[in-house]
Amino acid sequence: MYPQSNNPSFFVDIKPFLFALFYLLFIFSGMIKWMSIWVLDPAILMFGFLMMLYFLFPTRVKFNKKIQFVLLFYLLLMAWILFATVYTPSLDYYKEKLFKTAIMSVGLFLPFFFIDSKEDIKYIIPIINVIAFITASVYIYIYITEGSLDRILYDEEIVLKYPRYAGVSLTAAAGVVVNLTKNSPKFIAFKVYLLLGIILAGSRGPFALLLVMMMIYYLSNYIKSPKKLILFSVVLVTGMVLFLSWPGNERIMERFDIMKGGDEGDNTSVQLREEHWSKSSDIIGKHPILGAGYGSYGIVAFQTDDRYAPHNIFLEIFVETGIIGFLILGAFWWALFKVLFECYKSPDNTAAVYGLMTALVFYFCVSFFSIYFSDSKYLFGFVGMFLAVYNNELNSMQNQYILEDSLTSE
Repeated sequence: MYPQSNNPSFFVDIKPFLFALFYLLFIFSGMIKWMSIWVLDPAILMFGFLMMLYFLFPTRVKFNKKIQFVLLFYLLLMAWILFATVYTPSLDYYKEKLFKTAIMSVGLFLPFFFIDSKEDIKYIIPIINVIAFITASVYIYIYITEGSLDRILYDEEIVLKYPRYAGVSLTAAAGVVVNLTKNSPKFIAFKVYLLLGIILAGSRGPFALLLVMMMIYYLSNYIKSPKKLILFSVVLVTGMVLFLSWPGNERIMERFDIMKGGDEGDNTSVQLREEHWSKSSDIIGKHPILGAGYGSYGIVAFQTDDRYAPHNIFLEIFVETGIIGFLILGAFWWALFKVLFECYKSPDNTAAVYGLMTALVFYFCVSFFSIYFSDSKYLFGFVGMFLAVYNNELNSMQNQYILEDSLTSE
């Protein structure tokens, strides 16, 4: 990549800010559609703003070979998905799903055209923090004023006026994971506030995953003596007691409780997932090589040409594109995590880079139990931002090697 040095400093600084704002609203757009201010779909609107920003500040992109290797698998997957629409039994929904997949793919590549250096991501985490704070505050405010979330969860007249709990939990969780390594009192208070919003939203999976990631981080980085382990245990037990005695835990405890199952016929989310996975296994058995066709899961599993998926992107791809698509997707993640671990070892990483990597890992884990492939803009958005940053670092290292070789030869 080639930095733009001929622009006034004000515009050089405002470019990363506007990119961060527009791009984060783009990847989180599926969670903010409920707001009535949007004339167009926010994803399309933000994409338009990003294109205008690019034309104002054009950037030439040079893809490093390591990054090319990762992106090659993604392009192969997109090509195979396109082929899988040829034989899909879906008549209508596959078009919508293919469009969403195209938007998601555009989102993965967009950061390469805006990120010239690590300085260009300096506004990413602050804006994530603002978005996370706002979404968590929605449920906290309603709980304080209403004393319960039942109205926005179950009242059909007003349920569309507020974001769904999944949207709240996944955006608020972003604020927790990107600040995982920051442990000053103000950041600890901020993360507790976001966790409070997630608890009130009652989203079990992201909440449990956040707790696991936080425990692993703190145990591996701070608990290095018996004294600290005892102190950590006391804090943990105290926190659990306070949580269990707090009336606000009702929603999330109810969500955890139904995982144990209920009366016959109860459609708990766990039972629904078991049904999805059972049907997926049957479909894979009938269509192991090519899959049933992209966007076909609803019509094959439930005889309805609508938005259905087995709540696992690997299983979803296996069902609809066969073992070939599944292996390509696996190869993409293998190549991606290979460069991610390589980047993690770099001594030059900033807090923002670590934040991107942590968020990427979090959303990757969520993809095993919660999200749909074509709705994964936020997952692949963080993939795109990480790859763009590391692409620049690799290019800088390569240029440095070339310069050193030329000086040595002289």
